[in-house]
Amino acid sequence: MGLLHVIKSSPLFTELYDDEIEEIIKNCNVRCLEANEYLFQENDAGDDLFIILTGELLIIKGGVVITKFAKGELLGELVLINDQQRTTSCTANVYTEVLILNNKMIFGFYAKKPRLFSILMMNIARMLAQRLKKTTIEMKNLTEQLKKVS
Repeated sequence: MGLLHVIKSSPLFTELYDDEIEEIIKNCNVRCLEANEYLFQENDAGDDLFIILTGELLIIKGGVVITKFAKGELLGELVLINDQQRTTSCTANVYTEVLILNNKMIFGFYAKKPRLFSILMMNIARMLAQRLKKTTIEMKNLTEQLKKVS
């Protein structure tokens, strides 16, 4: 399974045609991270989002690992919505390669290719909704566990 397959299988690109995906990724860069190397740190300014091509990234808040992201997953999308400052840190757990998508490039499709832009934004909204649902379930489970302990 090649890197192009990983990219095309990302939920960010659901409902897009191959030529649209290729148009997006031709303007992207790949960054390689060694284990324990930071992709970004909490409070850093940022305007990129990332798709993991290989490896695994850890999301850290206040020195605590709060989640992991693996091959094919997207992260950093909040810079598209409302944050220009990172709210967590992100470090490679193992050697990791990420595709970097710039905010300005994505918003450039707003005027040039509104269909493409709309699908990207809808896909990001879907991913955020899934993460919120997962977090809600996790919080409910933690609350129930805490009630049992006390």
